[in-house]
Amino acid sequence: MDVRVKKVVKSAKPIFAESREFLKKMGLPPGDLHDHPSSGQRFPDGAHFRIEVPTVNSADAVKTLVKIVEAESGVKINRIDQTQGVMRFSDKEHEAYLDVGRKNGIEIFFALGPRGIYDTGGQKMANSVWAHACALRVRGMDQVLHSMEDIKRIVGLGARGLLISDEGMLMIAQKMREWGEIPADVKFMASAHMGHNNPASFKILENLGADTIASQRDLDYGMMAALRAAVKLPIHVHIDNPQATGGFIRVYDAPEMIRLCAPVYLKTGSSVLERHGMTITDELAVAMAVRGVGIRAHRGRVRTAERIVAGRRGIASHLSLWNDRHPRVAIRIAARQDGRVNRYLPNDYHELEPATRNFDPPAILEQNPSLPLSPA
Repeated sequence: MDVRVKKVVKSAKPIFAESREFLKKMGLPPGDLHDHPSSGQRFPDGAHFRIEVPTVNSADAVKTLVKIVEAESGVKINRIDQTQGVMRFSDKEHEAYLDVGRKNGIEIFFALGPRGIYDTGGQKMANSVWAHACALRVRGMDQVLHSMEDIKRIVGLGARGLLISDEGMLMIAQKMREWGEIPADVKFMASAHMGHNNPASFKILENLGADTIASQRDLDYGMMAALRAAVKLPIHVHIDNPQATGGFIRVYDAPEMIRLCAPVYLKTGSSVLERHGMTITDELAVAMAVRGVGIRAHRGRVRTAERIVAGRRGIASHLSLWNDRHPRVAIRIAARQDGRVNRYLPNDYHELEPATRNFDPPAILEQNPSLPLSPA
């Protein structure tokens, strides 16, 4: 290369340098982070990730799902989302959800009911991407009032998790929490249906009061890393999803998602569904458990979502394991480079016996009483 050309190349500023510096001053990443930095953040119990099952829209189905996934496979579900809306269920059905959560140490999040897809507005029916953006948002001030009533009703029954799909409702819910209208321990999850794709938007949701934020389903690693750089709260990523939003199956991306996004919820199970918001039958609940949450029969043994996560590239991660007697215990999943699960280790690295088909965290704790609980 000519010496003069070398000097020009060496002295040239990075492209868009001034704009990148401005973003840095705002506390935002200067672009998507294509170097894919590892996240140093964790859940309060030390865990890197948790398992979440969305769109579980039947009180009977939630019992079936948990029974198959937890009792028969040992996969620990940390969060379940009811996505049809509080107004679509009776108090008895809500209490059944909450009972499953209490008995199994699972966070249950309830979507607010009033939204564009249920009312008489016609724009959502137009066959275009522009028309659909409003579908799950709240339309008009009366729907805002109705959403507030949904919040008060479900919180009054004992729920502490709200799934919110409208930025204005998120702001109002935060004020209700701040001013004592609802308990301070109620948590807000900002839904992926808001359509936010970038760190600046995530910052807005964090500032509006979100406790966790669900990302879009098709983001690449550099985009995910930039989201994590912008906010401190947990992020949700989809490792599978319904055909209505692409039908992506990203199970083998999960280890890298965990490395980049921790603390992160892995949303899984809904790839067996055609669309969001469906009523879930027992048959669909079984399909979500067997095909979606990651239970696979493999050479006579059960292969779980945790093992898939642990098995790729020798990555070791921590999964939150909760139950009614031991609220939060972080178990480390270690894997050999050949992708086979080596052993389960608690967060103080006392070695346990290799996990088998009947892996049972509570039983392991009983057999190893010296294992310390992680801090809450």
